[in-house]
Amino acid sequence: VAGRVWQSGEALIINDYDAWEGRPAAAAQLGETIRSCMGVPLKSGDNVVGVLGIAYVDPGPKFGQNEVELLGRFAQLASIALDNARLFSVAREARLRAEEANQRITDQNRMLESLSTKLSKYLSPQVYASIFTGRQSVEISSRRKKLTIFFSDIADFTETTDRLES
Repeated sequence: VAGRVWQSGEALIINDYDAWEGRPAAAAQLGETIRSCMGVPLKSGDNVVGVLGIAYVDPGPKFGQNEVELLGRFAQLASIALDNARLFSVAREARLRAEEANQRITDQNRMLESLSTKLSKYLSPQVYASIFTGRQSVEISSRRKKLTIFFSDIADFTETTDRLES
């Protein structure tokens, strides 16, 4: 029954299961006592994702359109609950990935701040400010320039610089 409902995507009512042509031959040998049954598809959009069924073992009651509509509505609610559970799971995974990415960015920002602070000790405040405010582009490149180098010897310069801050 579930296989037929799954394949067709439509509700199926069987009020005489013993006479139904789809009944497995082995069912009679197992002493099966189902008298009537019905199944409705659980759908997610247009796709069947499951089957909801109900059966009577007593010979008296039979299923009609009212029962199919009731079980169909229940199946719709169950499908909505399954879709919500899937969406919740996807949203939770997306949130976890976003939190991990945010943590990596925070860690990288801390590392860059630390590097920036260390670099500031070796640059003049004006050069540091122009680099980190974006006014000056920083590239590692080489180019030729005319340069004048002046060498001089100042008395006690080495001893004086050893006592001064960088």
